[in-house]
Amino acid sequence: MTTRKYSSRSQQTTLSAALTNSATSATVVSGTSLLGGVTISAGEIFTVVIDPDTALEEIVDVSAVSTNTLTIVRGRDGSTGVAHSAGAAVRHMAIGRDYREANLHIEAASGVHGATGSVVGTTDTQTLTNKTISAADNTLTGVATLTGTQTLTNKTLTSPTITGTGAIAGTFTGNLTGNVTGNTSGSAGSATTLATARDFQLTGDVEASAVSFNGSGNVSLTTVIGTGVIVNADVNASAAIAKSKLNLGGTITSADLVDGTIVATDIADGTITAAKMVTDPYARANHTGTQTASTISDFNTAVRTNRLDQMAAPTGSVSVNSQKVTSLATPTVDTDAATKLYVDTKVADLVNSAPGTLDTLGEIATAIQAGGTVYDSFVLKSGSTMTGALTLSGAPSSNLHAATKAYVDTVAGSATAAAASATAAAASYDDFDDRYLGAKSTAPSVDNDGNALVTGALYWNTPAATMNAWTGSAWGSISSTAAIYRYRYTATAGQTSVSGTDANGLTLSYIAGKEQVYLNGVLLVRDTDYTASNGTSITSLAALALNDIVEIITFTAFDLATAIDKALFDAKGDILVATAADTPGKLTLGTNGYYLKVNTSTATGLEWAQVDLSAYATVATENNNTIMNIMGAY
Repeated sequence: MTTRKYSSRSQQTTLSAALTNSATSATVVSGTSLLGGVTISAGEIFTVVIDPDTALEEIVDVSAVSTNTLTIVRGRDGSTGVAHSAGAAVRHMAIGRDYREANLHIEAASGVHGATGSVVGTTDTQTLTNKTISAADNTLTGVATLTGTQTLTNKTLTSPTITGTGAIAGTFTGNLTGNVTGNTSGSAGSATTLATARDFQLTGDVEASAVSFNGSGNVSLTTVIGTGVIVNADVNASAAIAKSKLNLGGTITSADLVDGTIVATDIADGTITAAKMVTDPYARANHTGTQTASTISDFNTAVRTNRLDQMAAPTGSVSVNSQKVTSLATPTVDTDAATKLYVDTKVADLVNSAPGTLDTLGEIATAIQAGGTVYDSFVLKSGSTMTGALTLSGAPSSNLHAATKAYVDTVAGSATAAAASATAAAASYDDFDDRYLGAKSTAPSVDNDGNALVTGALYWNTPAATMNAWTGSAWGSISSTAAIYRYRYTATAGQTSVSGTDANGLTLSYIAGKEQVYLNGVLLVRDTDYTASNGTSITSLAALALNDIVEIITFTAFDLATAIDKALFDAKGDILVATAADTPGKLTLGTNGYYLKVNTSTATGLEWAQVDLSAYATVATENNNTIMNIMGAY
């Protein structure tokens, strides 16, 4: 049932936003003022009118409020949902519905106060259904409160719940739950049977089939114990249950016996035979555990017929009790046992018909220590002199190994090559020193050795902070577009060329003839020690050793620019002009108001000239006034 809420302190507010004809949410300027202290919970409504006293008047029910946002049901009490503009009045009002329902309540004989039937009165015969009457406070639960002594006259209680004590007079129809204390009179007191028979039945651990009972006689129930109800714990330990009462159609196992063991006394005839067992106990395949030799009739015979190769390999030392192992075959692998004949033969082969005096190791050792012929045939660990050549198995791999001739020649050859490379490097450095003269405060006229300058020689002009190059006849500054690059590669054994990405992630690129290649810091000779022709790889290197370092230094082509000496300019306004091909000059500042004029007869081809207006203006006298006519206009 919906409850309507009202407020005597509600204040009119307005819509803060426009409202369509079907919207279910409206926003007002002040929800608090509109509610006037009322709160709306679930199942409650608050009636307001939008645009009251106008053609757009609409009644809505507010079912929830969140600050200034109202949840509304549109078109109530005969009004229609229409659109409203922002600023429309919103007012809490009593409407026709409120007055009609009050009047209907006054006139109604039933269906009021939320009841679906008639209101309980004192003059009409009425039925009270599903009501609880508590004698403690004379309250009809859910209906009304009876204060003091009350009499219900001509009333029928249908299926009521009656608690407490009291007197019931008249006709009572229904069930009584609990004990009834006192006398009963009327039809119940003289009844001999129940109006409706009832069945008695037992279910659970003890079961009995249903038997009808109407009160005319006693009821006898036949009970049985439910299936699977009794367990071992329910049977007393001293109870003797005859086997005839057991259903032994299944199999009895050890787990079914108290001690877990089936013995002869557990069998009716006192004998356990193989036929009474699932597995034949006499079959050897069914034997497990330890069985003594005395219980096996043919044990000794069976063991004696087994060969050693049929038995498991021993896992420890085997003693033969100081006996011989005979009839061995000739050994073929290192782990075979050796016969005496095999050992004697090998010793004889070692001596190899040596003279009687040297047919033992002791005699050989004595002869070596004594010196002489035998002594001279050996190279002693303590030191001796060799008279013949010593052939080695290969090149040394450790610092203390003897070196072969080939190894020494290779190292010596490398040393010679290194010396030649050093000589070439010195020559290359001198060539480099002739080409790069270093930092100078003034332009040099000879190289660092006092010789004539070579074309392409460089020096750093420290006052101007510029790099300069010798063109063959004059020094010129180098543009800032030149760049120097350095590439570094770590070689693998036998490598004869380098290219691609270096150790720093740079991809090799150079201008042929403008590169320098270094091997382990030594400058190599172009076209002799290497080939550099394609701009992306260095080839024809001698086979490199593992971890050799190859470095390439290269620079981009230099652009030579002739610097214009700043001393050419003497004063403000001087203009740079050419006096001839590739020849700079200057034009000094002209007179104020003069303009720059081409004159091929001057040294610079230009000159400063005064503006001549004679071609554009004439002077005339009229009425004693001097008039200048410019471009024909007065």
